[in-house]
Amino acid sequence: MILDMKLYPVCDRLNVASHWSVLLTLLLAVALPVCAQEAFKPLFNGKDLSGWEGSVALWKVERGEIVGSTVDNPLKKNTFLIYRGEEVGDFHLKVKLRMAGENNSGIMYRAQDYDQYPYGLSGPQMDIHPKREYQGMYFSERTGRGILAERGQKVVVPAELGADGKPTPKVVGDLGKTPRFNLSQWNDYEIIAIGNRSIHKISGMVTVDVVDQDPSVLPKGLIGFQLHAGAEMTIHVKDVALRVLDEAEGLKAIEATMKKHSRERKKQLEVGRAVNENRATSVDKITVAEGFKVELLYSVPGETQGSWINLALDGKNRLIASDQFGGLYRFPAPAAGEVLDPSLVKAIPVDMKAANGLLWAFDSLYVGVNDYRDKTRSGLYR
Repeated sequence: MILDMKLYPVCDRLNVASHWSVLLTLLLAVALPVCAQEAFKPLFNGKDLSGWEGSVALWKVERGEIVGSTVDNPLKKNTFLIYRGEEVGDFHLKVKLRMAGENNSGIMYRAQDYDQYPYGLSGPQMDIHPKREYQGMYFSERTGRGILAERGQKVVVPAELGADGKPTPKVVGDLGKTPRFNLSQWNDYEIIAIGNRSIHKISGMVTVDVVDQDPSVLPKGLIGFQLHAGAEMTIHVKDVALRVLDEAEGLKAIEATMKKHSRERKKQLEVGRAVNENRATSVDKITVAEGFKVELLYSVPGETQGSWINLALDGKNRLIASDQFGGLYRFPAPAAGEVLDPSLVKAIPVDMKAANGLLWAFDSLYVGVNDYRDKTRSGLYR
């Protein structure tokens, strides 16, 4: 900053020292608020659990890390380590976390105390789950709403409720599901929440972008780390830092985050070679045993055919594929050295979605459905 003292005189009788004093004061007045806005505040001191509340039988500090474990102490209900220093509204949270065990964890935010059991919380959660489609998803803990946005989804949760008393989330965009994260290693987890919009990130990649218009979601609440009921598990947490945001700062943070995600996703897509104007992982990136060969036959267009997760061979030597969230498709297997002609991929005209298992047997197709949003449709069909 350059100030022209001739154009902006403070007093005609000020000496040189006074001029420098005024200039320094003005510079500090401008610089200090900017620094304060940009600063992340540590929520964990690396020594003890000051400011945090949880079961002493489950949580401790070791080697500068928060350690939560249910080994030899299994849980029947989820429990949390809760930050009591302050409630959060609009914010940017950064956490380093790794997890061991066949279970899942999560980071709660804007959460409310759930008094039905000790150290319980309800509300929005960034899920930390070994299943790829759940990594970093948007989950509503202890509210009855459950999964609202899976990994890779841009979602709007409407204010209106359905006949079951729950909102029906609408997927309005695709963020991608690459790469797959190894949860046993340290990953950087981030949450940016501004108004009714929440963005989750794992190691720099956006996992969900959600606008939650449900009026039951409160604009302010608690932060917490989860130990999940069930199988034994351990989580390690460090470098917990919070930045409180105003609306303008929040919008800038979201814009920067989405631009960076778009750049990174574009780089990943260009790793794969083009087939039928779509992109898939390059065969050079797939490791197989000696003597085996990988051919890229088809890149599934996510916008129209979703995400294929199962294949079965029918009685006429045709392949049947199931979209994880959509319907079924049928097509002939391409000959060796050839790719699949997109015009040969046909939707099977049956009212069925979320098929998680396919088997052709006894001249019939058996379909295992696990519809996470409508459990009444889940079951085994023929």
